Amino acid sequence: MMNLRSLNFLNDNHRQSAPTFGLDIGTHAVKLVAAQLSAGQCNVTNCGRLELPPHASKDAVRLGTLIANWLDDMAISADAQFACSLPSTLVDYASVPLANSPSEPEVSDLAYQMLGDLLGDKLPEMTHDYWHGDASTSTDLHLVWTSASFAKELVQRIAQHGPKCRQLDAPATALARLGQWTQEHTLSTKRRGRQQTSAASPTHVEACLVVDLSGDQASFVWSRNGQAVYVRNRIRFSDQTAIDTLSARLSISPSAAETLLSTWGVSDDQTQPLACANSRWLSDWLDGLEFELRRTTGFLHNRHGTTAVGRLVLCGGGACISGLAPWLSARLELPVALAEPAVGYRWRAAHPYRACYAQALSLVQLQLPQPSLPARAIEVSLPTTAGQYANTGA
Repeated sequence: MMNLRSLNFLNDNHRQSAPTFGLDIGTHAVKLVAAQLSAGQCNVTNCGRLELPPHASKDAVRLGTLIANWLDDMAISADAQFACSLPSTLVDYASVPLANSPSEPEVSDLAYQMLGDLLGDKLPEMTHDYWHGDASTSTDLHLVWTSASFAKELVQRIAQHGPKCRQLDAPATALARLGQWTQEHTLSTKRRGRQQTSAASPTHVEACLVVDLSGDQASFVWSRNGQAVYVRNRIRFSDQTAIDTLSARLSISPSAAETLLSTWGVSDDQTQPLACANSRWLSDWLDGLEFELRRTTGFLHNRHGTTAVGRLVLCGGGACISGLAPWLSARLELPVALAEPAVGYRWRAAHPYRACYAQALSLVQLQLPQPSLPARAIEVSLPTTAGQYANTGA
């Protein structure tokens, strides 16, 4: 098995001068963020978004070719390297409780046994990994797997025409880091009035639920200290995306619907008539999202106590709906925030920051960890021989 974690392509000197790329490959779009580390600060220098044709994310060859051509159009050097995550629709998770503080070899053996039980004769066709926490996060063993042939074909197709993939990160672990960022950013911002700009200690970061809104599906990741503790993947809460729903209801183009939602958004405030009208047109979409969030927060509160979810953090394309965060906060009676760049990251790209770039930025942070923001993630390693197992638990 080729362990991508051990391939250190970028030495410290190189990191000071060469940009680092994060590529968030979604079901409907691909998001790119480029950043450069300089004098202890990470400057985001470029970003981009590629809309995918229908069903393109299911075809590794077509998807890889589209991405490679897009990166070439953006003048991304073929010598560049990046970390990426696959569409959440192609990645599966499971978890089992760990007892009696087993040793790392015992955990590795248990992970392989559990994957064999779950996947059966499909195990040789998968690339897989695991991670587990400690008493401060979770004692569960988390398993993740995806199609080895799809992952390998995709990164090889991109590499034939463009940059090389340095790491594949599971979407859930990339999302989990966003919870740590947002809380530390909030604490740091509050301190600035007292001339204290350092990020909060990771040990003081509360647990939060990261909500990735992508198309007509969502992924929920309960994050503690930047680590994924509980994952709900591929939650189908609506038959259409918010943009498609509004476009069909008002007989307008999807781009016009997107402008309506990003500019005026949703609200129950009668002083904002256009936002109120959008809320009525999207009532099924909004109600479906609220219902699934109540299910998840209720489960976590029942299992881990009423303070288990300190806040919600929104990312993905759906998070770009103006007013969605306060709308959910009022309904769920919980703080809701948009995912923001981590402390020490300065957004200097030509396009303004939006929450849809958060996961791609998390992939940059995976490659350029800051002392106050440790990277806790697993990589879905690419096998050279099908069926071999990588002991790369984080």
